[in-house]
Amino acid sequence: MIFLRNILVLSAIILSSCMNPDSSLPKSAGKWVGEGDYNGKTFQLGSDKDMELVMKLVKAYNSLDVDAYNALNTDELNENMNITPWFEEMDSLSWVPFAVVPMHLETGEHRVVHVWSNEFRRWKNGSTQKVALMEVFGIKDDKIDWFRQWNRDNSENEFGLRSGGKYFGRGESEYKGRSLVFSNRGEVEILEKLFKDYNNMDGDSMKLAFADTVVFRAADGSKNNLVAENWVRLFDSTDSVSWTPISMVPLKIENTDPTSGALVLSNEVRHYKDGTVFNKDLVELFYFNLDRKISGINQWSRDTEVDKSEFTLDGPEVDLIKKTVKHFAKGELNEYRSCFTEDATFTHNQWGNGNAQSIDELVKIHQTAKDQRVGDIKILNEIYEAVTVVNGTKYAHAWVEFSSVDTSGQDFVNTVFVSWGFENDKLAWEWAIYNTSDSPEPYKE
Repeated sequence: MIFLRNILVLSAIILSSCMNPDSSLPKSAGKWVGEGDYNGKTFQLGSDKDMELVMKLVKAYNSLDVDAYNALNTDELNENMNITPWFEEMDSLSWVPFAVVPMHLETGEHRVVHVWSNEFRRWKNGSTQKVALMEVFGIKDDKIDWFRQWNRDNSENEFGLRSGGKYFGRGESEYKGRSLVFSNRGEVEILEKLFKDYNNMDGDSMKLAFADTVVFRAADGSKNNLVAENWVRLFDSTDSVSWTPISMVPLKIENTDPTSGALVLSNEVRHYKDGTVFNKDLVELFYFNLDRKISGINQWSRDTEVDKSEFTLDGPEVDLIKKTVKHFAKGELNEYRSCFTEDATFTHNQWGNGNAQSIDELVKIHQTAKDQRVGDIKILNEIYEAVTVVNGTKYAHAWVEFSSVDTSGQDFVNTVFVSWGFENDKLAWEWAIYNTSDSPEPYKE
């Protein structure tokens, strides 16, 4: 009987243990050690439904499904974090959790899900990236209300690493072979203000960006020590400047003091008071000292094509075409011919110059028309202009309304558009368009 009673007691204990499997386990662990209302409160395991919510988010994320993804978040989170542009850039996403732990404080507050995962990203542009992630998702009203993310990049990634490249130096040093890292001591902001002050030609403001003495190694190989006076007088010989940044990359050698360098690509145009123009693409390395002042500049340059485009209603080209038209109207055909180069050509009432003829043939046509005309051609209205395109090539145009009378007494009034090209300060070709029905007989063919 004693044995049987002991068996019954043991069975009751085992049954009780099975019905309360966590009776010997702690119901809470850890502690909120930060400041604030949560200080000192312990954590407990959360509900699986919080875990399932995050797993649904994983599925929507990997499917690039914006609607399904947003449906799992609070409206406030969706407003603060628009996932659409991210999905639109991606060809595929593979977010694979390997640990998902729901938790909350002992009071039921601060519901969170901790997720450890690996993610592989492939952009539509072909870039790829692997990252190991640790994330915390906050839960509110059974939706995701916020999240925080920490990541570790894969060393084989194409981009996104914490360091890269290599410093070689000009000789042996303790820094040789070290990687480069981005610097973040305000270099970009300092340079942006420097560009603005430079374009405002404000030397007094510019000097605030520099150390007392700056070693400047110019693109022409010269080396100068610049001081405050140099910045104040920098624009004495200049009418205007335009310095435009293309990129700024602040860098430092890994595991060294905070001094840094910023590699800047830019274009600079200077218009000097003597009429000359400086237009170059620049590569410059700005050195920042411990006080975040620019202490040195190394400069390299490349000439760029100067934009020579211009429009004018006067000048030597306009004077030449006006003279040409006046000689034509007065029948001064030798003088008219002298305005053209020896091998000049003309094209009338045709597109392009595929059927261009010698300007001497046009002089013959003008002579025939003159022989059939009474008096000179009158110019009723006229507009002249000269245009220079970007590469410096010059063209001239005229719109002229002519009036003439032939020997039979017939009046002709015609508007002619003429375009000319130039070579060695003379006209190289003439291209004209006009209505032949309003023109004397020699111009009808």
